[in-house]
Amino acid sequence: MSRIKDKVIELIKALPDDVTVDDIMEEIYFKSQVDEGLTQLDRGEGTPHEDVEKRMSRWLPNKVVAQGRPPARSHRRIHRPGLQALRRHLRPQGPADR
Repeated sequence: MSRIKDKVIELIKALPDDVTVDDIMEEIYFKSQVDEGLTQLDRGEGTPHEDVEKRMSRWLPNKVVAQGRPPARSHRRIHRPGLQALRRHLRPQGPADR
């Protein structure tokens, strides 16, 4: 098997037994984005911390930027239309859906 396929299989095996298809897809997507970001940093394509602070200071209160910590986040799920469409596609079809 390919190296990527092996990593995905191991990632899925590490998830809890009651995991949903959406959870699996989110985990794979998150992992791939983190890996891509790390690869970009290795190539020197990152943005210096000071530049990020300057950009973020336009949107965040000075207190948060000065303390170097992000504001509290809500725990609601992010809407991802692609996941909704895949869930509909993978859902078992009943007589009314045919």
